[in-house]
Amino acid sequence: MKFTCSKTELSSALSNVNGAIMPSTIAALEGYYLRTVENQIYVGGYNLDLGISTLLNANVEQHGDVVLNCSLFASIIRKLPEENVHISIDDKNIAKIKSGEAEYSIITIPGHEYPEMLRVVNNKEFSIPEKTFKALIRRTKFAVAKDGTNPIYTGILFEMGDNKLTAMAVDGYRLAMSTEDIESSEEARFIVPEKTLSEIMKMLDDESEEDVNIVIGNRTIRFEVNGYTYISRTLDGEFRDYRSSIPKNDLTVVNVTTKNIRNLIDRISPVVSDRLMSPMRCIFTENQIKASCSTSIGTASDRIVADIVGERCEIGFSNRYLLEALRACETEEIKIVLSGPLSPMKILPKEGDSFLFLVLPVRLKAEG
Repeated sequence: MKFTCSKTELSSALSNVNGAIMPSTIAALEGYYLRTVENQIYVGGYNLDLGISTLLNANVEQHGDVVLNCSLFASIIRKLPEENVHISIDDKNIAKIKSGEAEYSIITIPGHEYPEMLRVVNNKEFSIPEKTFKALIRRTKFAVAKDGTNPIYTGILFEMGDNKLTAMAVDGYRLAMSTEDIESSEEARFIVPEKTLSEIMKMLDDESEEDVNIVIGNRTIRFEVNGYTYISRTLDGEFRDYRSSIPKNDLTVVNVTTKNIRNLIDRISPVVSDRLMSPMRCIFTENQIKASCSTSIGTASDRIVADIVGERCEIGFSNRYLLEALRACETEEIKIVLSGPLSPMKILPKEGDSFLFLVLPVRLKAEG
């Protein structure tokens, strides 16, 4: 195997596929897999659940494949003195790397020892603009379960139908749901691990109208974006339909500037810590939102003006869960809907239905 390529492009590719490389009992999976494909180099990483790959233009003199230690190879390529890098693999599986006057020889693993990547079969296919897909992920990933007690909730559920794509995440304390229009009449339901979506988000542009191509298979899914391919297992299991838990009895409706209420909750937070998890008390009344908290290290209170219609409501929340939901709101104004002190808070955009967040309340102790 022998080829010449751009140091900059190779280093970038190694960085991007590195998200699929993890410690493993299979030595080959702890390295980058390189293979020649006509006048290109396939660069891939894989951990049996997620594979990331791309193709680089190269001057290929001799075809072959190889696995190179990820940290060592990436470090060498990043530090090479010139733009062109020449790489060759001899019959003893030694890689010779040369750029300018710098030369390295490193031990490799034969390419045939690299496990075969996941395949996507029995597929449905659709496309969605980068910025739209990124918004769906960003608005919901904060509510993905972190503890893994029920693995199905460590991913985001996507539902397609009627030219819409809805994303939903839930962790037992909050729910996040977001919907966007798409140009596809296909119907499908699939759950993608948060780890996969976090890696894909690194490649997505907030402003780009370029499409992400998505192919849904049987227990696998493929995403194609900006020259990279992500192939992931999907999560199996019963993701409950939490729409039935969304309160219907709207007793208090609050219209407020997103920045103002986010800053209000943030100002109360210094007296709360992971060790001192006291609930934050919120009172919605007389066109004001009053927030306060008391812990063993101190107290904090503040208030802001808001447009409030309906009953007075005094309700408790985890400051962290509420703040994370507010940070995911991407509109200048939001609508908060309350159905009493023991029902979840609904957070929606003031206009439209691009997102809906639920945050469960925390029972408050009587003051005094």
